[in-house]
Amino acid sequence: MSAILLESYEADVLTHEAIDVHLQYLRSGLDGVQQALSGLRDKLDQLAASVDAKLQYVNARIDALAASTEHRIDALAASTEHRIDALASSLTEKIERADSMRAAGDAALNDRLDKLTDKVSQIADTLAQVQGQQKALLWLLSSAGTIAAAVSIARTLEWI
Repeated sequence: MSAILLESYEADVLTHEAIDVHLQYLRSGLDGVQQALSGLRDKLDQLAASVDAKLQYVNARIDALAASTEHRIDALAASTEHRIDALASSLTEKIERADSMRAAGDAALNDRLDKLTDKVSQIADTLAQVQGQQKALLWLLSSAGTIAAAVSIARTLEWI
């Protein structure tokens, strides 16, 4: 370090020339950082656009899958409901015929009726559970896609 000491009690002081040399060195380094920062901003903008496009694609796929799954669930529910209604109607007719033929009200017939009603209720309950599970699965898949996209972004940006 080139410094000028005027008196023994004075501290070291840099000359203007030394300060100018240091400032020039710092300015050249700052210019390099600013140029690199510009390039990094461009790359970050490209990466953001790429991630946005991928997220839009994933969201579109999830929406299409959700619509398809919901349509299938509704069709299955309608078909099963129709079958259950037809079965219930058929059973009701048989029960009425058996009751008209057996005026005394056979206890065995009542047991069969209770069992069939329980089966129909179990089928309806099972169908309701399946429909609920499928909707939960739909939400889970949608959430998983969003989380996967967030993790992908985080990895791309080296946050993880």
